[in-house]
Amino acid sequence: MPAIELLAASPATLLGTCLLLGLVVGSFLNVVIYRLPIMLERQWREQCAEFSGSDPAAQTMPAVPSERFDLVTPRSSCPRCNARITALQNIPLVSWVLLGGRCAGCGKEIGVRYPLIEGLTGLLTAAVAWRFGFGWPLVAAMALTRSTLPMLSAAPDASVTFTLDTRANDPRDPQRLPSEG
Repeated sequence: MPAIELLAASPATLLGTCLLLGLVVGSFLNVVIYRLPIMLERQWREQCAEFSGSDPAAQTMPAVPSERFDLVTPRSSCPRCNARITALQNIPLVSWVLLGGRCAGCGKEIGVRYPLIEGLTGLLTAAVAWRFGFGWPLVAAMALTRSTLPMLSAAPDASVTFTLDTRANDPRDPQRLPSEG
Protein backbone atom coordinates (compact mmCIF):
# COMPACT_ATOMS: atom_id res chain seq x y z
CA MET A 1 0.00 0.00 0.00
CA PRO A 2 1.52 3.38 -1.01
CA ALA A 3 2.23 5.85 1.79
CA ILE A 4 -0.43 8.35 0.68
CA GLU A 5 -3.14 5.69 0.70
CA LEU A 6 -1.98 4.47 4.11
CA LEU A 7 -2.19 7.99 5.58
CA ALA A 8 -5.66 8.47 4.08
CA ALA A 9 -6.93 5.08 5.28
CA SER A 10 -5.43 4.94 8.77
CA PRO A 11 -6.11 7.85 11.16
CA ALA A 12 -3.61 6.44 13.69
CA THR A 13 -0.85 6.40 11.07
CA LEU A 14 -1.77 9.94 10.03
CA LEU A 15 -1.67 11.20 13.64
CA GLY A 16 1.64 9.46 14.38
CA THR A 17 3.23 10.72 11.18
CA CYS A 18 1.99 14.26 11.81
CA LEU A 19 3.28 14.16 15.39
CA LEU A 20 6.78 13.10 14.26
CA LEU A 21 6.77 15.56 11.39
CA GLY A 22 5.66 18.28 13.81
CA LEU A 23 8.56 17.51 16.15
CA VAL A 24 11.05 17.83 13.29
CA VAL A 25 9.44 21.05 12.05
CA GLY A 26 9.45 22.34 15.65
CA SER A 27 13.19 21.80 15.78
CA PHE A 28 13.59 23.88 12.62
CA LEU A 29 11.24 26.55 14.02
CA ASN A 30 13.61 26.90 16.98
CA VAL A 31 16.33 27.83 14.49
CA VAL A 32 14.00 30.35 12.83
CA ILE A 33 12.94 31.85 16.17
CA TYR A 34 16.55 32.31 17.26
CA ARG A 35 18.18 33.38 13.99
CA LEU A 36 15.57 35.43 12.10
CA PRO A 37 15.64 38.44 14.46
CA ILE A 38 19.45 38.46 14.33
CA MET A 39 19.41 38.22 10.53
CA LEU A 40 16.91 41.08 10.27
CA GLU A 41 18.89 43.28 12.66
CA ARG A 42 22.07 42.73 10.66
CA GLN A 43 20.24 43.54 7.44
CA TRP A 44 18.75 46.72 8.94
CA ARG A 45 22.14 47.88 10.19
CA GLU A 46 23.67 47.35 6.76
CA GLN A 47 20.82 49.26 5.13
CA CYS A 48 21.11 52.12 7.64
CA ALA A 49 24.86 52.34 7.04
CA GLU A 50 24.30 52.31 3.28
CA PHE A 51 21.59 54.98 3.52
CA SER A 52 23.63 57.26 5.77
CA GLY A 53 26.79 56.72 3.75
CA SER A 54 28.75 55.61 6.79
CA ASP A 55 30.96 52.62 7.28
CA PRO A 56 29.11 49.84 9.17
CA ALA A 57 32.24 49.26 11.27
CA ALA A 58 32.25 52.92 12.37
CA GLN A 59 28.79 52.76 13.94
CA THR A 60 28.39 53.29 17.67
CA MET A 61 26.41 50.06 17.87
CA PRO A 62 28.22 46.71 17.57
CA ALA A 63 29.50 46.07 14.07
CA VAL A 64 27.79 43.59 11.79
CA PRO A 65 29.95 40.46 11.65
CA SER A 66 31.06 39.51 8.18
CA GLU A 67 30.65 35.73 8.49
CA ARG A 68 27.64 34.07 6.92
CA PHE A 69 24.64 33.79 9.24
CA ASP A 70 21.35 32.44 7.91
CA LEU A 71 18.95 29.60 8.57
CA VAL A 72 21.47 27.02 7.34
CA THR A 73 24.90 28.35 8.29
CA PRO A 74 26.58 28.18 10.78
CA ARG A 75 25.70 24.83 12.32
CA SER A 76 23.90 24.91 15.64
CA SER A 77 26.13 25.28 18.68
CA CYS A 78 25.93 25.95 22.39
CA PRO A 79 25.64 29.70 22.97
CA ARG A 80 27.92 29.45 26.02
CA CYS A 81 30.82 27.17 24.97
CA ASN A 82 30.29 27.16 21.15
CA ALA A 83 30.43 23.33 21.07
CA ARG A 84 28.84 22.06 17.86
CA ILE A 85 25.57 20.19 18.29
CA THR A 86 25.89 16.80 16.63
CA ALA A 87 23.09 15.06 14.74
CA LEU A 88 22.48 12.69 17.66
CA GLN A 89 22.23 15.66 20.04
CA ASN A 90 19.69 17.31 17.75
CA ILE A 91 16.86 14.75 17.80
CA PRO A 92 13.70 16.64 18.76
CA LEU A 93 12.73 16.22 22.44
CA VAL A 94 14.62 12.93 22.82
CA SER A 95 18.10 14.50 22.90
CA TRP A 96 17.04 17.17 25.38
CA VAL A 97 15.67 14.50 27.74
CA LEU A 98 18.69 12.18 27.33
CA LEU A 99 21.12 15.06 27.95
CA GLY A 100 19.14 16.12 31.01
CA GLY A 101 18.48 19.53 29.50
CA ARG A 102 22.19 20.34 29.48
CA CYS A 103 24.89 20.97 26.87
CA ALA A 104 27.01 17.88 26.15
CA GLY A 105 30.10 20.11 25.95
CA CYS A 106 29.98 22.41 28.97
CA GLY A 107 27.12 20.97 31.01
CA LYS A 108 25.28 24.29 31.20
CA GLU A 109 21.49 24.23 31.16
CA ILE A 110 19.71 24.39 27.79
CA GLY A 111 16.61 26.56 27.84
CA VAL A 112 13.28 24.80 28.22
CA ARG A 113 11.92 26.82 25.30
CA TYR A 114 13.56 24.50 22.77
CA PRO A 115 11.75 21.29 23.78
CA LEU A 116 8.56 23.28 24.44
CA ILE A 117 8.50 24.60 20.86
CA GLU A 118 9.27 21.14 19.48
CA GLY A 119 6.64 19.44 21.61
CA LEU A 120 4.02 22.13 21.05
CA THR A 121 4.56 22.00 17.28
CA GLY A 122 4.27 18.21 17.32
CA LEU A 123 1.10 18.25 19.42
CA LEU A 124 -0.50 21.05 17.41
CA THR A 125 0.28 19.26 14.16
CA ALA A 126 -1.26 16.04 15.49
CA ALA A 127 -4.30 17.97 16.80
CA VAL A 128 -4.81 19.61 13.43
CA ALA A 129 -4.54 16.18 11.75
CA TRP A 130 -7.11 14.78 14.19
CA ARG A 131 -9.47 17.69 13.54
CA PHE A 132 -9.21 17.88 9.74
CA GLY A 133 -8.20 14.36 8.73
CA PHE A 134 -6.33 13.60 5.53
CA GLY A 135 -6.68 16.22 2.79
CA TRP A 136 -5.96 19.77 1.68
CA PRO A 137 -7.59 21.42 4.71
CA LEU A 138 -4.99 19.61 6.85
CA VAL A 139 -2.16 21.04 4.76
CA ALA A 140 -3.58 24.57 5.06
CA ALA A 141 -4.15 24.25 8.81
CA MET A 142 -0.60 22.93 9.36
CA ALA A 143 0.85 25.83 7.37
CA LEU A 144 -1.15 28.35 9.41
CA THR A 145 -0.22 26.73 12.71
CA ARG A 146 3.46 26.53 11.85
CA SER A 147 3.65 30.11 10.62
CA THR A 148 1.95 31.53 13.72
CA LEU A 149 4.06 29.76 16.33
CA PRO A 150 7.42 31.41 15.45
CA MET A 151 5.86 34.87 15.49
CA LEU A 152 4.44 34.33 18.97
CA SER A 153 7.61 32.71 20.27
CA ALA A 154 10.08 35.25 18.86
CA ALA A 155 8.28 38.27 20.29
CA PRO A 156 9.95 38.14 23.75
CA ASP A 157 13.41 37.89 22.17
CA ALA A 158 12.94 40.61 19.61
CA SER A 159 13.84 43.51 21.95
CA VAL A 160 11.45 45.82 20.12
CA THR A 161 9.64 48.10 22.51
CA PHE A 162 6.71 50.37 21.95
CA THR A 163 6.18 53.55 23.91
CA LEU A 164 2.77 54.98 24.59
CA ASP A 165 3.01 58.77 24.83
CA THR A 166 0.10 59.82 27.01
CA ARG A 167 1.17 63.47 27.12
CA ALA A 168 -0.33 64.11 23.70
CA ASN A 169 -3.80 63.90 25.23
CA ASP A 170 -3.12 65.92 28.39
CA PRO A 171 -4.09 69.60 27.94
CA ARG A 172 -2.09 70.57 31.06
CA ASP A 173 1.20 69.26 29.62
CA PRO A 174 3.57 72.20 28.89
CA GLN A 175 5.39 70.16 26.19
CA ARG A 176 2.17 69.65 24.23
CA LEU A 177 2.28 71.14 20.78
CA PRO A 178 0.06 74.21 20.27
CA SER A 179 -1.50 72.68 17.16
CA GLU A 180 -2.90 69.88 19.28
CA GLY A 181 -5.61 72.22 20.59
